[in-house]
Parts: sequence; structure tokens; C-alpha cells
Amino acid sequence: MERSASGLRVIATVFKVLAWVLLAVGIIATIVLYGAIGRFTANAPAALASVGRWIAFLPGITGILYFLFFFITSSVIELLLQIEENVRTASRYLAQR
Repeated sequence: MERSASGLRVIATVFKVLAWVLLAVGIIATIVLYGAIGRFTANAPAALASVGRWIAFLPGITGILYFLFFFITSSVIELLLQIEENVRTASRYLAQR
């Protein structure tokens, strides 16, 4: 059985890889930013230091959101391709009858 839409399969794979890369970058950026902000706010007032530490989590949250977007998009593309393949198989089966 031939597989059609190989371009979409490539895009789905690229999206899945991109999702994992963005998640890793978000986590690494959060760790680095948290450390940097911790160093710069060592002598700052407690309220300012607290806000800085909360801001350090923004890259992690953004990374998680991008991960979810790209991973879900990849999964939906793969699901649609599987549906298309199953419809083709059913069509061939019914055409033989």
C-alpha cells in the first residue's frame, strides 16, 4: 500500500522534534534566569526579589505552552493521516466486493 502525503508526515515529525526542543530550551532558560535573577537580587528588597523569582518562571511556562501547541498539532496531523489511510483501505476493500 502506498503512503501519500509524505510532506505532512515530515511536518508532523518536525513539529514533534520542535516541541521537545522548545520544552528543553524553556526549562534551561528558566534555570539560567532564576540563577541570574537570584544573583542580582541578593541585596534587593524582599518584594522585588520575590517578583524577580516569579518572573524567572515565565520562559518555563512559555516553553510548556509551545510544547503543548506543537506536540498536539503534530498528533492531530498524524491522526488525520491515519484516518485518510484507513479510508483508502476501506475504499479499496469495498471496491473489491
